[in-house]
Amino acid sequence: MSKTTKAIGLGVAALGAVAAYFLTGKHGAGNRARVKGWMLQVKGEVLDNLEDMKHVNKETYCKLVDKITGRYQRIKKVSRPELERINTDLKKAWANISKELH
Repeated sequence: MSKTTKAIGLGVAALGAVAAYFLTGKHGAGNRARVKGWMLQVKGEVLDNLEDMKHVNKETYCKLVDKITGRYQRIKKVSRPELERINTDLKKAWANISKELH
């Protein structure tokens, strides 16, 4: 299996893990109700960047989330509580993402 195929597979697995985390389970209905367009953009950017990363661990993932959410704070009219919520939720998703990567 080529590196490109593995990278695509990891990206798809990460996307699935994040989507499952946010849209299913005991908090899924509430999460679906809170999803806004900008939140989907943030998640998409995180996933796109994850696919491009060669080595992913919790520290690099959290730095990536902080970088992307920080940029949204500067360029979008997003409330601080909403931004903190998505930042926290994305970081919590690491447990599911890491299972898919190993």
